[in-house]
Amino acid sequence: MIILSLGVFALITVNNAVAQTGSAARASNRQMQTLLVRIETKIDILKEEAQRFTDRGGINGSTQGQQLGDYLVALEQSTAKLHEAMDARQPLDDEVTDVLNNATAVNRFMTAN
Repeated sequence: MIILSLGVFALITVNNAVAQTGSAARASNRQMQTLLVRIETKIDILKEEAQRFTDRGGINGSTQGQQLGDYLVALEQSTAKLHEAMDARQPLDDEVTDVLNNATAVNRFMTAN
């Protein structure tokens, strides 16, 4: 339940930030830095919780545990790309979309399992 809550929180955080600014390009540099740190922190917490859950036998079969791990790695990587693009002052639309898509994949997995 904690894992699902964190996954949903990460997705909602990104959605709210984009909705509040109208687009990722209009958010201030400070707002984006704060958002990225929050997302990265939540991903780290989610990965730790998922690992503890898997270690306790909470996910049946190593395939599901590996699949969740893959989704979390993809989310982490897309967030890092977003951070890099922001630091380079590049357009963020594609990177924001990738983060949202990967967060959605994590959320769907958690909902289904």
